[in-house]
Amino acid sequence: MKKLIITLFSLSTLFFFTCKKNVCPPDEKIGDLELDTATLEFMPYSGSEKLVFKNAAGDNLILQSTDGKRISNEQLCVEEICTEPKIKGNTTCKYFEGEAQRILFQNADKNILIDILITSEVYEPNTQKFYDILQVGVSMENYNDVAGIVTHTHFSGNVDNEKTIVHNFFDETNLIELNGKEFQHPLVHEGDFLKIYYSKDKGFIGFATSDEVWNL
Repeated sequence: MKKLIITLFSLSTLFFFTCKKNVCPPDEKIGDLELDTATLEFMPYSGSEKLVFKNAAGDNLILQSTDGKRISNEQLCVEEICTEPKIKGNTTCKYFEGEAQRILFQNADKNILIDILITSEVYEPNTQKFYDILQVGVSMENYNDVAGIVTHTHFSGNVDNEKTIVHNFFDETNLIELNGKEFQHPLVHEGDFLKIYYSKDKGFIGFATSDEVWNL
């Protein structure tokens, strides 16, 4: 009996250390990354704004922020430490702490939503190459679309758009006219069902469906 107890103790001790060995250490923060000034210029909102849009008939569409501008901290993994050897095992990493700023605008009927985000991403896995993006989404009834642009790179060299998380890129133009009103140097995305217009100094300046155009 005594030998059996000793054997069971030995097996439980071995199991404990084996399990302990297969558990990854926690994530390790090794630095901070701030959004570049050039990126912050694409977020001209404090969170208390009311956006008033008009269509060709002169009707008003008012959008307000649902809960102000939200600022959050994001983990930018630059080196994987380990992955637990089991199905859906956790992967931990060394990371930089970055920042994301997001604001949502919605109309009173809550059937139109504008989602504006600036944040940083890792350009290549297991490197300290970072880039900033602006991403703008529009959702209304049966339509939704999203577009973005790389606003800054924290490393030298060219950016391959295919390596970024942006799927639909804005086109940069010199001038656009919406319902007779001109906007200088806007960003334009023309999707299959929605067109999105954005400006660095004014922010979200308008959108269009096949039926009508709304602009500031």
